[in-house]
Amino acid sequence: MRLEEQVLEKLSLYKDSWPMLKNNLRIRERREKIISEVSSELLREVRRIKEESIENLEQNIERVRKALEERGAELKIAKDGAEASRMVLEVCKQYGVRLVVKSKSLTTEEIELNKVLESENIEVIETDLGERIVQLAGQKPSHILGPAFHMTRDEVAEIFTKYYGRPIPPDPQQIVLEVRKEFREKYQRAGMAITGANIIIAENGAMVLVTNEGNDRLALAFAPIHIVIAGVEKIVSSTRDVLKILKILPRNATGQRLSSYVSFHLPNMTAYPRGARLSPRRTIYILIDNGRMRARQDQEIKEILYCIRCASCLQVCPPYNMVGGHVFGYIYSGPMGIPWTMIAHGLEKTYFSQLCNTCGLCREACPLDINLPYINSIVKERYGKRFGCPPLNKSLKRYESLITLASRAPNLSNKLLDSNFARKVMEKFIGIDSRRPLPRLSEKNLGEIFTELGLPEKGNILLYTDSLIYYMYPDWAVKAAKILSSLGYRVIIPSLKSCGMPLIQYGFMDDARRLAGHNVEYLYSLIEQGYIVVSLEPTTQECLTNYYPKLLASEKSKVVAENSYGFFEFLKKIGWKEVTKVLKSLQGVYVTYHLPCHSRARDGSIVVKEFLEALGAKVYFKRIGCCGLAGTWGMKKDGHGHDISIEIGRYLVREYEKLGGEFIVTECSICLLQFQHLSNLPSRHPLQLVQLTSIK
Repeated sequence: MRLEEQVLEKLSLYKDSWPMLKNNLRIRERREKIISEVSSELLREVRRIKEESIENLEQNIERVRKALEERGAELKIAKDGAEASRMVLEVCKQYGVRLVVKSKSLTTEEIELNKVLESENIEVIETDLGERIVQLAGQKPSHILGPAFHMTRDEVAEIFTKYYGRPIPPDPQQIVLEVRKEFREKYQRAGMAITGANIIIAENGAMVLVTNEGNDRLALAFAPIHIVIAGVEKIVSSTRDVLKILKILPRNATGQRLSSYVSFHLPNMTAYPRGARLSPRRTIYILIDNGRMRARQDQEIKEILYCIRCASCLQVCPPYNMVGGHVFGYIYSGPMGIPWTMIAHGLEKTYFSQLCNTCGLCREACPLDINLPYINSIVKERYGKRFGCPPLNKSLKRYESLITLASRAPNLSNKLLDSNFARKVMEKFIGIDSRRPLPRLSEKNLGEIFTELGLPEKGNILLYTDSLIYYMYPDWAVKAAKILSSLGYRVIIPSLKSCGMPLIQYGFMDDARRLAGHNVEYLYSLIEQGYIVVSLEPTTQECLTNYYPKLLASEKSKVVAENSYGFFEFLKKIGWKEVTKVLKSLQGVYVTYHLPCHSRARDGSIVVKEFLEALGAKVYFKRIGCCGLAGTWGMKKDGHGHDISIEIGRYLVREYEKLGGEFIVTECSICLLQFQHLSNLPSRHPLQLVQLTSIK
């Protein structure tokens, strides 16, 4: 089944129930209550620990080997999943193992170990309940922490009813009791226990497991053979390092200060008695390369090896939360699943990366600040160069040319946008879904209205608008310029191309670099003359401060990033006291504020909310996430973007309409398009709400 068909099937199945989203929202709510307890200094320290661990990986592997051998255990290194599976199978055959119990075994999913063992008639029991459910259902996990998040309790009860051959009620407690009874007997009979590892400690060979079920402890109590299967990147230097990681892992993963069970397992040479005496135990660590060592040398994706598998990125990813990991994933799913799939299973398995809308929430949520949006665009680029870019993306790559062409005859273009026939032609040949309302072009673009305004009493500002405001909403830019001129600044409108986000979004990174280079050269020359860059669109600011320095890695791009501000961020820099002198009060106005994904002030504040409150408005705010449109991504036809976008937006709008505002207000023109399409409430840009007290 093609990707877009899988998308439509899942959207139909999950419609209005949103199981992945609701499970992840529960975790996010718990997380938000306690995440402030983690300092930014600790997050930077853990990032440093992972960076050093990856840099010193060969030495750490040898330290683990030495520590294990001193305790009578053994270390094996597998170059790939097939070799790791063969190693496990050889041990099973050597000792006549017919029953294996497993716990915390995501890496064994990566190498598809169960298939290998079961092909040799070895019974494999997943003892973690979520893993057991998907094992019995014959499915892959849909989430790295909650493998069965996509299922209802009725579906789970049906699976166990079929397995046990008798009715099992859809009661979680009853299901747990039934499974527990079965597992007690399995633990005592198993010839081998296989576990993964959250962390492996180089200084003593201990492996650390963080769980909420504790099945690893029961599995290891009786098993005469223990095999640990983990990626080589799981090694850190010391126990001290582990304690720091444990301060952030449970908080980000499940919203707990500490999981129910945190186990430090040192190789133990004995197991509990299965008769009159203790049984000897053999312990083997199998550390898997499977592309990791190659990724370590790849500077564009190397930092994904710092991932601690907390799943924060899955909690916030809008497309993933609509369709789940069976569509947005291979074995690893969600945002982190894109590079991990490329590393472990090959580039050809990463076509699902097209579902990433580059909203950037994954990086914002990541405790180690891994630049997942950029890495995922690199994966899309490599996929496109090897296997070909999706035709829709190639078509929408020309977005700027299309807008420029339409702007030459705005009245005719607007008439065509009202024509069903013309929209169907656009859908067929450009790929923009005919159901998606599109904004109308202004009779005059911004450059035709003005190019310069005000006197430089306090300085010179270059107001960067991007395409949508330039051609569709020039009055917003005019008002922004008037506000800045009233505050003592001379404002100019640059002769600039768009910021290029669609190119980055679809993985056309060479084109994005050329455009970024052009924009940076232009902006840098004006910054040298004393200009400050102020962006009206959050996405433009995101490109200037995040993507351009990554794309170009140049000193000029860094200077541009340091001297660029979002419009409302710059107003805050001037000071709300000064700003309120030139704007009329919004006392008595009640608004619901939507925070765009790319709206990130340097100080972490929510500047538009502060702006509206400074003017006296009552602002209702709930941090839910992306509006779903994400530029042209949410306009793509046939399940490629539009249908997911609508589902994301429907949930968001439903929540916003409960809050009490008269309007939905947001500073992003794309988000406004989504709300105007889906909400019963009127939607406004902040600049549409405010009025100047006077104009200089």
